[in-house]
Amino acid sequence: MSCDRYADAIADFVDGTLSGDGRRSLDAHLDGCAACRSLVADLQQIRRVAGTLEPLAPPPAVWARLSSELARPRRA
Repeated sequence: MSCDRYADAIADFVDGTLSGDGRRSLDAHLDGCAACRSLVADLQQIRRVAGTLEPLAPPPAVWARLSSELARPRRA
């Protein structure tokens, strides 16, 4: 079974948004795939640690540049 097809499901699982058939399919895959179980554990740990960090506000110049870039016309 190709692990690549579970990348989105793993991300949704770690985010807590995976349910139903997607959850059952991922659970079955995780039962037999140590690499994906390890990836899930790593991503959950990263999420936990990231949740303990202080929020950072970008400098005002960043918002000004973003606004400027978003206002620019785009080429097709």
